[in-house]
Amino acid sequence: MTICVWCGFDRLQETAELCEVCGQTPDSHSVTLVKLAGGDTTTQSRGSVAPPDLHRIFAGRYRIESVVGRGGMGSVFRVIDEHDGATYALKVLHAAAGGSSWSIKRFRREAEILGRIAHRAVPKIYHFGVADDSMFLVTDFIDGTNLRDVVAKKGALPLPEIVRIGSEVADCLNVAHEHGVVHRDIKPHNVMLTNGGEIRLIDFGVARDAAVNATAITGTGFTVGTPQYMSPEQFNGLRTDARSDIYSLGVVLFEISTGRLPFHADTPSALGMMHATEPPPHPRALRSDIPRLLNRVILKCLEKNPKDRYATAGDLARDLRRSAEAKRSVQRTRLGDFVVHEETGDDWALVLASSKEKAAWTPGMTLQYSGNYFKLARVDYDTSYPSPYVYRFTFCPESEVIRRFVDYDQPEAPAPSRWGRWFGKGE
Repeated sequence: MTICVWCGFDRLQETAELCEVCGQTPDSHSVTLVKLAGGDTTTQSRGSVAPPDLHRIFAGRYRIESVVGRGGMGSVFRVIDEHDGATYALKVLHAAAGGSSWSIKRFRREAEILGRIAHRAVPKIYHFGVADDSMFLVTDFIDGTNLRDVVAKKGALPLPEIVRIGSEVADCLNVAHEHGVVHRDIKPHNVMLTNGGEIRLIDFGVARDAAVNATAITGTGFTVGTPQYMSPEQFNGLRTDARSDIYSLGVVLFEISTGRLPFHADTPSALGMMHATEPPPHPRALRSDIPRLLNRVILKCLEKNPKDRYATAGDLARDLRRSAEAKRSVQRTRLGDFVVHEETGDDWALVLASSKEKAAWTPGMTLQYSGNYFKLARVDYDTSYPSPYVYRFTFCPESEVIRRFVDYDQPEAPAPSRWGRWFGKGE
């Protein structure tokens, strides 16, 4: 796996002349993670940057014990502090990257950010400076594994673990956002699970102040992040704020809930188009035991328009915790009906409650709602609901959506005529 030092993209082709994401020339600024026998990892540089010798004393006090990894802008080592005997993580800026004023600015910013965000999930910074002509910072050492490796090994996680991890990361982001800091690279790689079961959010190296324009730190205008987890506005090079982190966390929640990503494409540009235009599949369509409220929470995070997502990561954290306990929740649609989410033995994909009977809605009809297709299975009159006319739907494969199609989101557009044109037979 080769990692671009400029933007952190970890699918870089070893022979690539330019990084697909940021457009920078990799040359000696990129490193390759190499699996060794026994499962250990070492690194190879595309240039002449060599890792410091093991067991050497760095900055006059930190004895380097092992290489944790190399990627992004620097190398990370497990070190012992000769002054107090404690174990820490030492991050050193690559010599090649150190020649870039942008890299130095980004590295210094990471140190400043870690120093001002007080949350248990953010590694504490103990020391920051320059030694041996290299910038470095010393933080808590995290003894554990990242969420990416956990999902690769186990697939979809148990529901309580999804809620625990998601709400803890959301709480951490909420504190960062309150300090005016946007992470901009939320992904499973940057979520660590310690051997004691605690959650840590790492790599604030691409973070920036929410009030700063997206190009203020990079100076080049290229996007920063990892394509599979980037928000539509990141792909488009627009201003990012806290809601961009919420979108990326939504992708992570989707992945740990279903064991797969919501979108797949061969190139970053194609992937960006999908994030910007295509609705994600319902997590419940891929895993039926996902609570309806959790399903709604994930989809709300993945809204294309930032205004339609959670306003704050704190709101997201609260709804994630509620999803583990809630028996029923309702959401009003723009047409005045209610979408009802309830945790019962009935496995309905969509439940709509209306104050008026919809005479044209009969079992077997197909409804498009929020970019997904549903087949009406049952109609009830139940005054215990927010509105008494209750329409219960199952998921409908798109291949079956030909006749009796109602577009709930665009009721003024007669769907049958459109389908007739597409299939060559009008109604």
